[in-house]
Amino acid sequence: TGSGSGIQAVSEGRCDIGLSSRALKDEEKAEGLLETVLAYDGIAIIVNPDNPSGNLEKSLKSLENGLNGRFVRKMFLVSERESKGFCTFA
Repeated sequence: TGSGSGIQAVSEGRCDIGLSSRALKDEEKAEGLLETVLAYDGIAIIVNPDNPSGNLEKSLKSLENGLNGRFVRKMFLVSERESKGFCTFA
């Protein structure tokens, strides 16, 4: 099953509400289907401190800027510090 399964089930009248992780396509809207966004998926990027990933904060900001807010509502970096627990950088 995928995103299209819930949409197809509603389109065929097999159910009243279908779940999907994507927006409706224009042709699906033309069939009279309506969409309501209930939530967005969250993504966590977790990197081991020994991973030579370079400047992770710069990479994440570049990703956030490249998406121009189309999908990203808020992005922040969380880091564990030995003496003070976790710290969030907005």
